[in-house]
Amino acid sequence: MEVARPNGLEHCSDADFVRLLVAGNHEAMTVIFDRYYRLVMSVALRMLHDVAEAEDVVQIVFTRFFEKANLFDAAKGNLGTWLL
Repeated sequence: MEVARPNGLEHCSDADFVRLLVAGNHEAMTVIFDRYYRLVMSVALRMLHDVAEAEDVVQIVFTRFFEKANLFDAAKGNLGTWLL
């Protein structure tokens, strides 16, 4: 379940959140994680068939995304696909 965010942030686009994250707003990362955790986890589970390993993959995916968020280009595709 997605957690409601103050200041109307829950209505921003993924590209807006990435821009906020790159600008230093770490709350944006929380919203991105809330939006895409289930997707990334479900794909990892389908591939690995192991919950612990899938959780490790999810952590790696979001850590690398946090480190490389500035490389995301919404013109080339959506954030969910980019994360996968």
